[in-house]
Amino acid sequence: MAAHVPNLTPDLESKSVATSFSEAPDLGLAKFANKLIAPILDYVCVFIGTLFGLFCYQLIHGAPWSGAENLLFALTIQYWLFFAFMCRICGLYSQSPALLHVQDTAQVLKISCYCLIALSAEIYIGRLTVPRITLCVGWVVTVFLLLLQKHFSRWAFVRIVSARRPQRPVLIVGASRDARRIFSCLSNSPHLGLRPVAFIDEVNSRGPKVIYSHDYVHKSHAPIIYEPLSLDLCRDMGISEIFIADPKLTHDRISDLTTLATTNNMKVSFVGPAQPIRSERHASMRLIDGLIVLSYASTKLEWRLYEVLKRLFDIVVASLMLLMTAPIWVAIALWVWRTSPGPIFFCQRRIGHHGKSFNMYKFRSMYVDAPRYSASPINSQDPRITPAGRILRKTSLDELPQILNVLKGDMSLVGPRPEMPYVVEKYSPIERQRLNVPQGVTGIWQLSADRKYAIHESLEYDLYYIENRGFFLDTAILIHTILFAMKGA
Repeated sequence: MAAHVPNLTPDLESKSVATSFSEAPDLGLAKFANKLIAPILDYVCVFIGTLFGLFCYQLIHGAPWSGAENLLFALTIQYWLFFAFMCRICGLYSQSPALLHVQDTAQVLKISCYCLIALSAEIYIGRLTVPRITLCVGWVVTVFLLLLQKHFSRWAFVRIVSARRPQRPVLIVGASRDARRIFSCLSNSPHLGLRPVAFIDEVNSRGPKVIYSHDYVHKSHAPIIYEPLSLDLCRDMGISEIFIADPKLTHDRISDLTTLATTNNMKVSFVGPAQPIRSERHASMRLIDGLIVLSYASTKLEWRLYEVLKRLFDIVVASLMLLMTAPIWVAIALWVWRTSPGPIFFCQRRIGHHGKSFNMYKFRSMYVDAPRYSASPINSQDPRITPAGRILRKTSLDELPQILNVLKGDMSLVGPRPEMPYVVEKYSPIERQRLNVPQGVTGIWQLSADRKYAIHESLEYDLYYIENRGFFLDTAILIHTILFAMKGA
């Protein structure tokens, strides 16, 4: 969303961030990869998955059925063409930035389900002979290979383009959430040819030294310079473009920065509001070319079918998890009881959907004399933590009893993390958007490196989820959570 700027410079070619992104020239390599290599890799995944399904059938029956090879080859081609067509429509070949890339996983899951439905319909209508084991096993393996391939293709794409394309240095004016979001977008999009080198904070005189991009680990970062932006600073750093992302700047200062940029052959783009926002309505978030923008409108109606499916999914999965982890519950309960006196479970009031309070359950990881609503420990050496609690908190096993909250309907498997009442009381209108959806056991914030900070300090993760939530995104987040836990992060 481009901020409004008074027309004080008639020769200004005003462009929003989204526009400047869409017009950025791509490398020939990027276009070639998007149009040819990516679909070819998709076909390889589909082909291998089909072969694996046929292999499983042969293990059971000893030999393929009559005409199996020709039929499966034809179905593989059709599946691949439909998958590639849907990927093109959904933008999976565009390499556009996305928060932690869980949206890409959700899109692959959704498109794969559509392809399976279409393929099953063709098999049923055409009365084709395709054993269920071949179809099911082949599809599951195909989806798994596609997810891996998309992940490593993006990884390779970023590194190849970074090494081949010159990166023009840019400055970001502001140190707000929007500033961090544009920094993350540029850092993960080398094909745009823009390299953010620093943040300029003209409002504050001191604060954090650096800002990190949104990622699974804190790696890409840029320093914050606490001084007014000047022509000398731009020349010293070789700046070619300025991104204004500070809502506290006045109209006069925005005009000055615009004049500074346009009269010295530098582009200027605007991220989010350019003025302090005065509105009683809640802000909603949209994603435009990988950028978070805020707009003020009435809250959109929730999809009833999605809500029903989400609740049903929560009940089924939570019930299975409870049955599968029952022995672990017993072992943890005995461990907690033996290592420190007090109750097995820890109960704490939290605020859930639509501001309704509930008791959230955990295995007790701190001594009973620890204040119930004090700040959470930031490291395992905190004296409040019990010997068992150190392991439970490290492995997140202390969160296991929240399965009961899911079954009771207090929480969902996926959603914003529920906060304590005294924190919610201080919520701004934007932060209160977190309460418009069911609170969850896991979410995008829990996957990020920002999980070590307070929840309300990383609001952009929850806003992103609220705007893009759906059944497939929930499933993708759960898959990422499992993989994240398997890595021991």
